[in-house]
Amino acid sequence: MSDVARNVAEQIDLYGEPLADLFARLTSELGLSQAGLARTVGMSPPMLSQLGSGHRIKIGNPSVLRRLEALLQLHDEVTAGRVATDDLETLLAQVRESTQPWTTTRHDLRPAADAPVMDDSDPDLAGAETVRSLLRAVASGSDLRDAAERLAPHHPALADLLRTYGLGSVEDSVEHLRNHRELF
Repeated sequence: MSDVARNVAEQIDLYGEPLADLFARLTSELGLSQAGLARTVGMSPPMLSQLGSGHRIKIGNPSVLRRLEALLQLHDEVTAGRVATDDLETLLAQVRESTQPWTTTRHDLRPAADAPVMDDSDPDLAGAETVRSLLRAVASGSDLRDAAERLAPHHPALADLLRTYGLGSVEDSVEHLRNHRELF
């Protein structure tokens, strides 16, 4: 298997699909060029190209991920006919200017219709998201899964941490944090 094929497989593991497919869907449906997509999410066009071609695996900047998630939600609204074409440029500008912290609660970037709404001011949520973001910034989903499997026989609590915060849902992470509060 080539490096590019391995990288694309990692992207599928991380984001639910190859980034090339995700980028193509956004550019075609939202009327963006690749440079416009890069500008809107806050990355350089060469980085977007490297990600799309499979020469790079993951997006390391949490703010870029958050804006990409916002674009996907906007895409769904547009394709469902809930956003008028006349409003699209204003909404794209709002995404481009967004400085919200990363609050995605899923491994992939496809929006979930049934995703629970969580209170962003909850300190347990903030703590769980910090740990989740850190783990996901330094390792892919398959690397975290592999590390957890290797740790499990001798260090089951550490393996559980990697699985919960690195691979589990935000709800699982918050629950784990609350159940282990006495440790800190």
